[in-house]
Amino acid sequence: MERLLKVAQDLPLDHNSTHQYDIQITKLEEQVERAQDMKIHLIENLNEGIITPEDYKELNAIYDKKIKDSRLAIQNVKEERDGLKGIPLESEWLSTFKKHSTIKKLDRIILAELIDFIEVHKNKGLTIHFKYADWFNKMGDISFTNAGFPEPKKMNDYMEQNGVKLVTITEPFFTTECVNYKELLSGKMLCKDNKGKIRLWRDWWCLGDKEGALFNPLAKKAPSFMAEKYSAMLEDGIDGFWTDLGEPENAPDDIKVGKYALIDFHNYYNYYWTKALYDGMKSVHPDKRLFIMSRSGYTGIAKFNVSVWSGDVAVSWPSLENQIAYGLNAGLSGLAYWGSDVGGFTPEKTNPELFVRWYQFGAFTPVFRAHGTDSREPWIFTDRETEIVSKYIRARTALLPYVYSTARQTMSGIPMMRPMFYESSSVPQEYMESQYMFGDFILVAPVYRQLAAEKEKTVYLPDGNWYEFSSMKKIKAEGGTAVTVPLTLDDIPVYIKEGAVIPAEKDDALYVLLVPADGVKNSFVLYNDDGESEQYKDGAYSEIELSLDGFNVTAKRSGNADFLGDDLILAVPASVKTGSGWTLRGNFKTKKVSVSEMENGFSL
Repeated sequence: MERLLKVAQDLPLDHNSTHQYDIQITKLEEQVERAQDMKIHLIENLNEGIITPEDYKELNAIYDKKIKDSRLAIQNVKEERDGLKGIPLESEWLSTFKKHSTIKKLDRIILAELIDFIEVHKNKGLTIHFKYADWFNKMGDISFTNAGFPEPKKMNDYMEQNGVKLVTITEPFFTTECVNYKELLSGKMLCKDNKGKIRLWRDWWCLGDKEGALFNPLAKKAPSFMAEKYSAMLEDGIDGFWTDLGEPENAPDDIKVGKYALIDFHNYYNYYWTKALYDGMKSVHPDKRLFIMSRSGYTGIAKFNVSVWSGDVAVSWPSLENQIAYGLNAGLSGLAYWGSDVGGFTPEKTNPELFVRWYQFGAFTPVFRAHGTDSREPWIFTDRETEIVSKYIRARTALLPYVYSTARQTMSGIPMMRPMFYESSSVPQEYMESQYMFGDFILVAPVYRQLAAEKEKTVYLPDGNWYEFSSMKKIKAEGGTAVTVPLTLDDIPVYIKEGAVIPAEKDDALYVLLVPADGVKNSFVLYNDDGESEQYKDGAYSEIELSLDGFNVTAKRSGNADFLGDDLILAVPASVKTGSGWTLRGNFKTKKVSVSEMENGFSL
């Protein structure tokens, strides 16, 4: 334990988990209240002769000190918490649907496979915004050495023309035969053993090579090495970096990372590997908004523009159920950009019902990304499953303005995927891991049981009125109530809060769904920027604060850039009474209104 504490004291880690600081503050405030209560009891005991004046003086001094120390601790924790808020904003395309394919056979015609993949999505009317791919020949090449990618620049041009971003995998392992091994060896960037020799061993990642070694992220030249190699990736058209196996997976215990034994450094490894990548890239590309998807990490890693996921999860119903708690806890720990392997990672085969349920859940998580050891494309089962999955992908695409604006909120420490106590403190404990809020206004209750075993689901709706996401049917929940929902494969229970202000997009038009009611007030800040640079930190963004007060909506602009136009299409549930000029469209009424018209208030 002393050894681990020394490592923790040595390593300069910044923590983004503001929620954990809030918990500390609450506990300290409770200590102050208890000490104050005890001081009152002391006076009562003194007056009743239960304790002597001497005992009272001694005990009262103890409680005075406890109050003083606790208040000082509260001040220190608040200062530390406030200084750590500010998770950086991820690239806009992270908020959309992604498909990840692991290319297992390095000799196949991978470029043709990628083109076919994109064309099938287009033909089915589905939007995909980025794709992951394995791209190298030998572990540690960190370049397009795989013969399946003969012309990476042309491939990337094709992907960009079709609105698809490319994210490629890298690992912290380098085989002795990879193109970078000699440079790493001479630059003293490989981990050694207890005897000071490069620690070589053979594992599955050697991919036919004899052996390899682990990268040392603490090495002096580590950031510059990362800058050179990953900058070349950007020049090849790669848009983001997937850092895998950074636990580091299966590494021998006798490895030393710098002066630290790996057995002690294990939990910190991915943090410092990511830091070396981030620091190196920022030294060369200061205005590039990086995207790093990491399989592991440590508290505070989010400040390096890191997205995490729950790892190589099992294809099973219990595994799907567990994802809810994983996502909520990740958000509370400062890791706002979390996702899971939609469809499950392993084994290769999944089943249609589980597959659909995972896609339905994934559409309402911060990062919506399908991945598995076998195909997880939306069309792998019958037309029915394909249509259901496609419907949820389209819903996620339509919600991009809401999702990206919600992502902006994470900069103040608020997670995107929120436990129900964010909405109401009266929600019973048994619902805390079976449902959640996605942003300010959308309640999601994933289905993680087979229909054969569970044909209905109980959902708790906090006080107020709610609207079913799929039908816009109004449900009253005065004082908060549990509702029993009959289940079908077509949908999961999703609800929109009365008073909601939800921006969305369709056919290049910007919509705002409003759910008005007498006496209900709410607001939402619609946000946009260029989606890829760091200039938003200097004010290059647009915001429109939309405030709903009963049946009146007001708009207020801010920011010094023009990323949001003046035209909006307002939408309200069809059942809501409105004035003239509204058009009935299915479950909604719509009306085109300019932001300028709403600046002084607009009556619905």
